[in-house]
Amino acid sequence: MIWAVSPIALWVLFLAYSAIWAKRDVLRIEVKSIGFVVVLIGWVVDVAFNWTLGLMLGITKDLTFSQKCGRLKYVDGWRSSVAKYLCKNWLDPFEVGGHCK
Repeated sequence: MIWAVSPIALWVLFLAYSAIWAKRDVLRIEVKSIGFVVVLIGWVVDVAFNWTLGLMLGITKDLTFSQKCGRLKYVDGWRSSVAKYLCKNWLDPFEVGGHCK
């Protein structure tokens, strides 16, 4: 059950990160403090996801699943197709300038 929920949780945490990062210059210190905790939790979940379910895209040198997608979208094969789909539809639209670089 936890494996079915983890991609959703990871995406929700990514959305929170994107919103916090986009407004970081205007947020009050108490909001930034709690936001930092949310971002830290999101990073931990991203790493954990990469080394569990993310292994479906192969073992790579990337620490986070986001890094893996950003790198794999520039290679050939089915992994690239999956990474491009995830970047284009689930990550890039929600971060100014795109997430997968």
